[in-house]
Amino acid sequence: MVVALVGAVALSARWRAEHRVTVGEAPPATVGVAVASESVEASGVVAGRVEVPNLVGMTLDEAKALLATGGLAVRALASPAGETTPGVVLDQDPALGTIVGRGGTVSVWYASSDSVAATSAPNDPDAARGGRFVVCIDPGHQDKPNLAREPIGPGATETVPKCAAGVTGVVTGQSEPEVALAIALDLKRAVEERGVTVVLTRTTNAVDISNAERARIANECGADLFVRIHAGSDTNGDVSGVRTLYPAGNEWVAPISSASRAAAQAIQRALADATGAQDRGTASRSDLAGFNWSRVPAVLVECGCLTNPVEDRRLATEAYRSAVARGICAGVLQYLED
Repeated sequence: MVVALVGAVALSARWRAEHRVTVGEAPPATVGVAVASESVEASGVVAGRVEVPNLVGMTLDEAKALLATGGLAVRALASPAGETTPGVVLDQDPALGTIVGRGGTVSVWYASSDSVAATSAPNDPDAARGGRFVVCIDPGHQDKPNLAREPIGPGATETVPKCAAGVTGVVTGQSEPEVALAIALDLKRAVEERGVTVVLTRTTNAVDISNAERARIANECGADLFVRIHAGSDTNGDVSGVRTLYPAGNEWVAPISSASRAAAQAIQRALADATGAQDRGTASRSDLAGFNWSRVPAVLVECGCLTNPVEDRRLATEAYRSAVARGICAGVLQYLED
């Protein structure tokens, strides 16, 4: 018979299968590793499985020792310590409660005082790289918001909604998730034509993926750049234009801030040129989970204001969305090739 092991199927396996990720609430914590007997069930499948325990909050050494009792290996990944004592486990994959076979590997992210270690190598060294570069594109938001909360960064006590609701076009009624996905798909085609490998966090609006999990996808594929596609909004309907955000201002993103800023500047220039939209410049943000969980250079592109009637109508057309994608593509390539 099979006794449980930790929580849900590994994130990387889910998106590699269908680019569709379903995220649930974390199950209650358990202690210890449950190990199945080496028996054969009626189906003929050898049991020999374990249930992954909750490792978050343990020291890395404690986590390794506990997993060893269940015959599991550990893949340790450094992450900036933030508010957490160095050496403490911040996150794990697979999650608490997932059933895995003996001999499997559990990835753990641990707090490190050496911030350089967090980006010294891709989080997924075995990821296939079909070209010289890998770009992870994240179409922002999704059909239904998920207002359950997650830490704003690794080890943080402050929490934010996993995925907030997007903006709705003031005239067209189009949703930000659909605009973001259409531009992301155009961008994917444009970048791939230049020999760049592309990973999408989603290919449909019918998903439930938190912002931290989107960043983990970029980390796991070893992306050279994580490009987040969004639309802008403002309480003043006269405001329009494009803007590119990048991470800066806290310990979590310190190792990627400089490269992210360079990417944001290149993308912003190319996007404004390609669309003729008002150039709203670049800005740094320290309060976005999608940035704070990223271990690779990241940007968030606001492709136009859906709260502006003229820009809303433009973003509803295939021609303008393609122009936006071409502009972002040009900036991405400039950054990668510099």
